[in-house]
Amino acid sequence: MTDSWQALKAAAMGDSLESLNKLVKLIDGNFALHSELMPVFYHHLDPKKIPHPTRPPPDVLHTLKMATTALEGIAACVDAQHKSENEALLTSIETHWPFKIWKWTHFLLIHCFSKPMLNSIDTKFRFHVYFITMSLLSILAEETGLRVTIGSTPGLIAIITKLWIAEAKKEGGVMGFKASMVLERFVSAPKPGWLDQIIAAADNNPILVAKTILERIRANLLEPGILPTNYAAIHKDLLIAMGFSQAATPAVCHALRSQHSITTITKAMLCLSSDRHANAPHRTGIPNRFIGQCLTFCIIYLDMSFIDSEDAGTWIAQAIDAQLIPAFLKSTRFFVHDGALEQICPKILGDVIPQYLVYRTVLRAVARSLKNIRRLGLEGLVPENGPFRDSWTTLNELVNERLGIKAHYDKDPSLVICGNPLCSKIDELGEFMRCSGCLLAHFCSRACQQLAWKQANHRTLCKSVQARRREGVPEQISKRDKEFVSNIVTYDRWKYREQIQNMKLRQLILHPSTSRFSLFTSFDYTKVPVSITVGTPDAFRPEDDIGRAEFDATVKQTEEGKGRFSLMHARITQGPGSIVLWSAAAEENVIANPQSSASPDVATLRERLGMTDEEFAKVQPRMLEYLDSLH
Repeated sequence: MTDSWQALKAAAMGDSLESLNKLVKLIDGNFALHSELMPVFYHHLDPKKIPHPTRPPPDVLHTLKMATTALEGIAACVDAQHKSENEALLTSIETHWPFKIWKWTHFLLIHCFSKPMLNSIDTKFRFHVYFITMSLLSILAEETGLRVTIGSTPGLIAIITKLWIAEAKKEGGVMGFKASMVLERFVSAPKPGWLDQIIAAADNNPILVAKTILERIRANLLEPGILPTNYAAIHKDLLIAMGFSQAATPAVCHALRSQHSITTITKAMLCLSSDRHANAPHRTGIPNRFIGQCLTFCIIYLDMSFIDSEDAGTWIAQAIDAQLIPAFLKSTRFFVHDGALEQICPKILGDVIPQYLVYRTVLRAVARSLKNIRRLGLEGLVPENGPFRDSWTTLNELVNERLGIKAHYDKDPSLVICGNPLCSKIDELGEFMRCSGCLLAHFCSRACQQLAWKQANHRTLCKSVQARRREGVPEQISKRDKEFVSNIVTYDRWKYREQIQNMKLRQLILHPSTSRFSLFTSFDYTKVPVSITVGTPDAFRPEDDIGRAEFDATVKQTEEGKGRFSLMHARITQGPGSIVLWSAAAEENVIANPQSSASPDVATLRERLGMTDEEFAKVQPRMLEYLDSLH
C-alpha cells in the first residue's frame, strides 16, 4: 500500500494525470495521507502554470486537467477532515489560498468560458471544471475560519454572484445550478459588507437579486427541464431567500415580495410535497429528511414574511390562493423527518392565519381554499391527533363563525366584481383571477384584464400599488374591513356577554371610584382565541395628540350617555405590529339592567368573579351595597 501511493505520488509530481486521479481517489478512507498528498496538489497549482487566456499553449487541456484534479484533491482532503477537525490542514489551506488555490480558481471561473479557451475545451470538461471549482469553494467556505478568509478575498463574492445570476439566465455557457452552493455560505452567515457586495455585483439592483432567487427556484423545481431537479441547489436557494429575509436588507425583502416570492415559495412547497418529487424515480438517494428540510425552509420564509411585513394580510391571501393549505396537508407526511416543520405548520394554520380572519380578503381566500380541499377529499391527510389536528379544527371553526358574521351583518355583501369597467361580471363561484401585480383587482378573463390595463385606469393603480410595496409602504385598512371588525366585535360582545359582565362587575367592585359608564371592553384579535379584558380609559388612551382628543371626547360622550353607549377597544394584527380600533357602541347596559330583579346568591357571585373566599370576604359588603343600588 505504501509503495503504491508513493509511486503514484512520484508519477503525479512528474505530470501523470492518471496517477494524480488515483491519488485523489485514495483520500476517501485514508485521510492520514493528506499531509503527504497536499504538496502534490499545490505543485500543480503553481501560478506560473496558468496559461495565457487569449493565447493558450497547445498542451493547455492537459495543464487545465492537472490543475482541476489538484483542486478536486484539495476539496476531498478538506471534506474528509470535517470529522477529524485537522487544524494543520486548514492552516495549510489558508497559507496557499491567495497565491495558488484562488489564482487558479479565479482563472478557471473567469476564462474557461471565454471564446479562446472554448476552442481547446469540450463542453463536458467545462462542466466538470465548473462543478469542481464551485464544489471546492463550497467545501472550503463551510469552515468558519476559511469562510472569512475566502469571503474577504477581493472580487470573489462579486464573481460568484455574477455566475449565480448567469445560471438563472442561462447565459455565457454557464451550466447547472452550482453557484448557489457557494453564495449561500456568505448569505446564511454574513460578515459586514458581504450582502452589500452581492447587491453591488447585481448592478446595485435589489430587484435583480430577488428575481434571480425566484427564477432559479422556478427553473429548477417548478418548470419542466431537460435535467432532473437539483435538490441541493433548491436547498441552497431557499436558504439564500431566508438569509436576505433575516438580515437587515429591507430593499431585497420588499423586492422579493413584489416579485411574487410568496406565490413562488408556496408553489415550491406544494411541488416538493407532491408525489412528483416524493416518489420520483430520479430522486433515488434523496432522503425524505432532505425534502423535509426544504419544506421547512419554505415555511420559515413564509412565516417571516407574514410576521415582518405590515402588508401581511395581502401576502397571506396570496399564499392561500397559491394553495398554501393543501401544501400544509401534503407536507404532514414529512413531519416525522423534520421536527421544525411539524411545529411551524400548525402555528401558521392555527394562529397566524386565524389572526388575519378579521380581513375580508383573507377570510374569502381561506373559505374558498377549504371548500376546494373538501371537494378534492384532502381532509383525510390531516393527522388524527396532535397540534396540526387542533389547528385544523381551530381554523375551520373560526372560518365558519366569521362567515356567519359576515352573512348576518353585511347589508351590502362585498361581491367580487370583474375589474374591467366594461364587463362588471360578478364572481358568483369564486373563480375570478386576482391581478398578480396589485393583488387587489379581480378579472373574469385574461381578455378583461388586458382591456382594463390598456383602456381603463388599472395600469396606473396597479403600478402605484406595486411601487408602494417596493418601498415597504403598507396598504391602509379599508373602510369595509373596519366595518367587518366592528361586526365581529358586536358578535363577540354577545357571545361572551356573561364573561364580560363578570369582568365589569369585578372591576367596579375592586375599584369603587370607577364610573361604570367609562369602562372599556377590549377585544385582542392578535390572540387566538380572542383575549377579552375590561379596564379604565387610561389603559387604552392613545399617545398622539389628535387621537387622544378624539378618544377623550368619545369617553365623555359615553359617560354623559349614562349607559346608552358602551366603550369598545379592538386590536388586530398587521405584520410586526397591530392596529387599534376603538369606538362607542350603542348597547343596553347589562349591569345596570340585570335580567333578574333578585340579587344572585353570594356563592354564585363569588364563583362568577373568580375570587377566593378571602378575596370575596373583603369586597362583599361593598359589592352587595352596589348591587342593591342598581334595582
